[in-house]
Amino acid sequence: MAFVFAPRPWPAPAAEPAAWRFERGQEVEDEGHSGEVLRWVLAPNCSISPRQLGACYLALCLITLAIAGGFWWQGAGMISAFAGVELVAVGAALLVHARHTGDREVITLSAARLVVEQHTALRVERHELGTEWLHIQAAGNEADALIDLAARGRHVRIGRHLRPDKRAALVIDLRRALRQVHDQTRTRTEIE
Repeated sequence: MAFVFAPRPWPAPAAEPAAWRFERGQEVEDEGHSGEVLRWVLAPNCSISPRQLGACYLALCLITLAIAGGFWWQGAGMISAFAGVELVAVGAALLVHARHTGDREVITLSAARLVVEQHTALRVERHELGTEWLHIQAAGNEADALIDLAARGRHVRIGRHLRPDKRAALVIDLRRALRQVHDQTRTRTEIE
């Protein structure tokens, strides 16, 4: 038995100090005030698009109907009935799954407010919280608790699409971004 040591095929990426884990900065128009906002998009990992899922279902239907047609040709007509029931059941399950492929939470932080959009199936809930009194904390004592955003008596829970071990990193990012927004606002006020 021989051992061969080979160098890594690519160099290790340089670690960036204090890099954002989730955030994406974007220039957007925010109620007439242009400027940079920070946006987090929390969505489950979807390995197949709805179009690809439909194509797979169509291929499954064609193959199943071809096999059922062969059995029907040989005189076993009940196979076609069971194949039809199977295709309807699989189609219903894929339809329920397809309704939730666009589920996500979009968190947008600007100087004056934090906006949370929660997309679930065909429903969208939008929550706006002021940044001056915003508190970010875990919603419970459990390790897998959601993140609670609270401002002036309004509470929004986020992090449904994040693994529990990634929620702490998101809390750190949100607090750091909120601190930067407060520092920038304070600096602008002092300059004026």
